Amino acid sequence: MSIALILKNATGSLFPVTNPAQGKPILEGFVEFALDDKKDGKKLRLEASAWLKDKDGKKFYSLSIGGISAALFKEKESTNDKLPA
Repeated sequence: MSIALILKNATGSLFPVTNPAQGKPILEGFVEFALDDKKDGKKLRLEASAWLKDKDGKKFYSLSIGGISAALFKEKESTNDKLPA
């Protein structure tokens, strides 16, 4: 038996980690998923972390939301020299 969990309509924030060690997340924060359609309805709040990865010369973020691997996406141009967009 399998269980499908569909999480959508998420909001959240990721914050830069000060002096992250090698192999550790560079961003940490949270993501909240609405559990119903009500504006002030119940929400599921999960911790989130992001790592900057490099594969074949292309940089991307690898995400973990509540221990679940999340989608990978390409880095955008950044106006800040310290962190990618």
